[in-house]
Amino acid sequence: MGALSPAGYIRADESPDGASTVGMACPELVKLRQPDTTIALADFVPEGKFTPPDTNASVASLLTQAREAGQEPVAPPSDLPSAGLEVPAFCRVAGRIEPAIHFEVWMPARGWNGKFNGVGLGGYLGAINYNALAEALARGYAAASTDAGHRSSANATAWAIGNREAIVSLGHRAHHEMTVRAKALIDAHYGRAPRYSYFTGCSSGGWQGLTEAQRYPDDYDGIVAGAPALNVVHLHAGSIWNAFQARKVRPEKFALVAQAAIGACDLGDGVADWLIHDPPRCKFDPGTLQCPGVDDGQCLTAEEVEAFRNMYRGARNAAGGQVYPGWPASSERGLATWANPVFLAFVAGTFKDLAYQGDAGWDVEKFDFDADVAKADDLIGRHLNSSDPDLRAFRNRGGKLIVYHGWDDALVPATATIDYYRRVIEAVGGADVAALSRTREFARLYLGAGMGHCAGQPGRGPHVFDALAALETWVERQQAPDRIVASNPESGMKRPLCPWPQQARYTGTGSTDDDRNFRCVADSDPAGSSP
Repeated sequence: MGALSPAGYIRADESPDGASTVGMACPELVKLRQPDTTIALADFVPEGKFTPPDTNASVASLLTQAREAGQEPVAPPSDLPSAGLEVPAFCRVAGRIEPAIHFEVWMPARGWNGKFNGVGLGGYLGAINYNALAEALARGYAAASTDAGHRSSANATAWAIGNREAIVSLGHRAHHEMTVRAKALIDAHYGRAPRYSYFTGCSSGGWQGLTEAQRYPDDYDGIVAGAPALNVVHLHAGSIWNAFQARKVRPEKFALVAQAAIGACDLGDGVADWLIHDPPRCKFDPGTLQCPGVDDGQCLTAEEVEAFRNMYRGARNAAGGQVYPGWPASSERGLATWANPVFLAFVAGTFKDLAYQGDAGWDVEKFDFDADVAKADDLIGRHLNSSDPDLRAFRNRGGKLIVYHGWDDALVPATATIDYYRRVIEAVGGADVAALSRTREFARLYLGAGMGHCAGQPGRGPHVFDALAALETWVERQQAPDRIVASNPESGMKRPLCPWPQQARYTGTGSTDDDRNFRCVADSDPAGSSP
């Protein structure tokens, strides 16, 4: 292992391929010139505990206040600022791309794997994702994160008022520009460009990853997009629809309906495990729980029955047309989230602050699923929706894509991701088995039973897996992931995540907690509508 100078100078024998060149010392990177870019900091950080800077203090404070009030922030936990992170020694570079995109690049001082990892954000979080940077660094990656062109907590949208450029940056510009600057810094520091570049993100990070594949196909060799919050205007219209329905339901009734749905559909795969493996096939009707008389808390009123049916069927306009897909059976526990006013305020902000620029006269309680959606599509949709299924340019330059989604996700429904993937198949070459095969050569979708938002875990399903490792093997060794093993550390259950439309089926022998006793089989129609 090569030595490290006090200035953070990377020696040649640290290079994975033994290159003879030595790049710029870490502090010298402040002198690197890139268009519209200012490097504000380039400093060697020793091994130990890294505390995120005070610029994130306001975000951390807001998140703490939300939790003390019994509210959860609209962002994956991995995106939230940490009080202290254990890190190996690294070169930390922080900069600004005009007009207001802040970014950081972290480069390991020893053991660089020769690769680059761009990381995404959750919600509308306008802050560096330090946790994801530390995770990438621990794997030997040089990594980069951006604040997406604004500074805010995940629940805030006021930053967009009078700031159209920030909306464009959030929609697609920030992560692309971050990627270009990061690669140049890596090249300058190590004396060589990264051998492979990967993007990883979930929720808005999944949306950001797919936006990279759609708009900037040359940026990354591989992308992991979890629970992608695509088609933002329509997603948030669907979320408003859910909020209107969820508040009609007594809080304890969500668990009641979840238990009934699982009871009705658990055995659909032949295994009693309290998981619904194929929710679109679940024929559960909440009407079976309707109170025959007085509501005793163990049944649903007629209004509650209709509320659940509306959440399953999804947002509709006045003519009954689909505005956004519905949430599937198995997501009921999490749907209680939408009764929380904080979540309604967040998705309403997309319309009030981003589209209508803080119009004080606009009232989410009067939301029009025709006019408001159409107007927001016109005003901001071209920047935020990013649901173009034509990924052929990404495919043609050799890119590989792993998309995953949990069936229990109550923030972004897995049904919408399936719809998008079907459109990718059609864009690649038609709605048939051959088109599916061609699509799976570069893009695969994995669905997790009992998995919540961004591999969160409200139930018993396996939710811990290494999608990046599977992607590396696919990109670097041309070995496609025919199954990705997921586990639940609490229950010990392990199951394979199968490339859709394949599903995990029990072989009939051995423990149902052992992934080796399951095989991936195809029993769905990739081109047709959900069964």
